Order: sequence, then C-alpha cells, then structure tokens
Amino acid sequence: MTKNTIGHNIRTLRKEHNMTQEQLAQQLNMKRQTLSNYEIGKRIPDIYELITIADIFDVTLDEIAGRKKSGKSCTKKADSPLTGSQPD
Repeated sequence: MTKNTIGHNIRTLRKEHNMTQEQLAQQLNMKRQTLSNYEIGKRIPDIYELITIADIFDVTLDEIAGRKKSGKSCTKKADSPLTGSQPD
C-alpha cells in the first residue's frame, strides 16, 4: 500500500461516481486542494477521512488501500479456554 495507491483509488472511485473534486471535498468538509493532494499522492488521508470516503462510496478500507481479497478467513480456530476443545 502506498500513498499513490490510495490516491489513485480515491480518484477512480470519485470518477466512477461522476463526482468532481469540489463535490467530494464538500462532502468531506475539506478544501478541494487537500483532496487533490490525496489523489496525486502528495498527502495521505487520516483514518477518519478514509472511513468517511469508504462510507461515501460504499467500499471497504481494504479496497481503498488496494488490498486484494484472498477469500481466506482471518479467524483461526483455537482451543476453548473453558473446555479445551475447539469451537464448532
């Protein structure tokens, strides 16, 4: 994940939703230039801005960050501390 990946993905999402930088910047309560700096990789949005962007475009943070979906679960079965057996 790089600043350019995040910026590129924000720009792509914005264009897919037929929004201008000005329109998206208004929804994010920021200046258009700040959004432009994100899109060109000059700056990186903070986590709260990324969450808002994800909500606006109905995507996950992983998608904005350019992470691929592996289809693997992040959870791993572990022994239950109460019974010593694995959960079902």
